[in-house]
This record gives sequence, C-alpha cells and structure tokens, in this order.
Amino acid sequence: MIIFLDFDGVLHPNLALRQRSRLWQQLPVFTEFLSQKEWADVPVVVSSSWRIGRDLAQLQTVFPPDLRPRIIGTTPILHTHNRTRGSRQREIECWLRDFAYPTDAWLALDDTAWYFDEYCPHLFLCNGQTGLSHADLPRLHAQLHTLSAKPLP
Repeated sequence: MIIFLDFDGVLHPNLALRQRSRLWQQLPVFTEFLSQKEWADVPVVVSSSWRIGRDLAQLQTVFPPDLRPRIIGTTPILHTHNRTRGSRQREIECWLRDFAYPTDAWLALDDTAWYFDEYCPHLFLCNGQTGLSHADLPRLHAQLHTLSAKPLP
C-alpha cells in the first residue's frame, strides 16, 4: 500500500494559503494516523502542486522528522495537469508504473474529485474547506483496509 498526498485541502484548508497561520493545521491528524502500528510501514508520495518548484528534501521538511523518511517521492508533472478529468490519477498511475508498484494498492488523499476518474475507488476525498479531520479517520481507516485487503480489527 502507498499513499499519494495532496497538501491544499488535505493538510490544511484551501483558504490557509491566504491565512498563513492555518498552514499545516491538519498535519497532526495525518501524522497521528500514519503513526498507528498497522500503517507504520506505508510510504507517502507527494501528488500536490506544492511539488512544482520544490525538491523532495524541501517537501519533507513539512513533516515531523520521524515521518520524513517515509515521504519517498513526488509524482511526475504531465502535460495534461489540471486540464482534463483524471489528470492527477494519470500522474499517480505513471509513478506506479515507473517505480514498479502494484497498480491496485494505492490511495490518494485529495480534495478535488475532478483530478480523478469518476468513481475512482482509490480516491479518499477530503473536504477542502476543513482538510483531513479526526472525523474522517474511521472512513480513511476502512478504505485503506479495503484496498490493502487487510481485515478490519
């Protein structure tokens, strides 16, 4: 299993860019979730537009030191980015092929459904006005279990 992570609308509300004090407001929710024993080995790839103009080391500084080694890369930027439905999903699929990861064992945390194929089972859609919240975690947990074929405890 691997997680593809958007930043805006997931790790902070979309409006946080205007209100700098709210940047990374939901990062503790994400790190707390990934710290759970059953998800402690899941790597993360940045699929956010924050990857444009930043290298991996710069993106890793967003995360707590103990989580940084699990941030293993960024998706490629394809020419169709943001222009066609499913553009982010195509970038993820390209990354999966390039790095020989199973094409069915991934989950994208994102707040924009348009970036994915309609009814994409690998999309965990966040509310962009709030970002990932504690209330989302049971649903996230269940969706990861379904995709990873791990039985629910």
